[in-house]
Amino acid sequence: MSKNSVPIYRDGSVLATVTGMTIASKNKKTGPLLQVKFMAQNIEPHDALRSGDDGRVCFGCPLSSPANGGNGDCYVLVFQGPLAVYRAVQDMPTETDPVLPDRGIRLGEYGDPASVPRSVLDKLVAPTEKFPNGRPSCSYTHQWRERKDLADICMASVASEAEAAQAQKDGFRTYRVLPTDDTPLMDNEIMCPHTGPKQVQCADCMLCSGNKSKAKNIAVVAL
Repeated sequence: MSKNSVPIYRDGSVLATVTGMTIASKNKKTGPLLQVKFMAQNIEPHDALRSGDDGRVCFGCPLSSPANGGNGDCYVLVFQGPLAVYRAVQDMPTETDPVLPDRGIRLGEYGDPASVPRSVLDKLVAPTEKFPNGRPSCSYTHQWRERKDLADICMASVASEAEAAQAQKDGFRTYRVLPTDDTPLMDNEIMCPHTGPKQVQCADCMLCSGNKSKAKNIAVVAL
């Protein structure tokens, strides 16, 4: 494999890519996980923000673009990593069964995993030689009401105790964004280990892996 990023899914609306094929991610929070981006197809990511086409992969996320009805506060700088990857894979054939390095994977460095069929995600988290019980993954979805089939591999991204309680009732573990650092935790929550003094990387934690994990739900203070 000579390319660091490869396209793994295209349907005319959504483009999904995996990055980290040859060079492990140096992201300080996640560590060396493979990174999956879900982007609008046939429009560059920064243009998708202007037009609202980010809604194809971000749905109704409150942090999505104003053109999509969000507040525009998403931390992802789409004119950097996503744009570079988008342009890099344009002339590459889609690899529907990519041979991935034997590392954990982040399903959604940008975009929501609910934007692709479950069959695509299943290939990404299938068992490997190193991980016979399935490749460990970190994943979050705002589409937990619509995509209950993702509960085993995705955390429900929620913003309130009421949303957390409903998502948990629906079978999800939750990732709740707290408005302030003095917001009390629910009894079944812990703070994201990366926010502690040791700043544990996702690659060493992997608690955000859906209900396959029996750990408590995760909370984090809004950036």
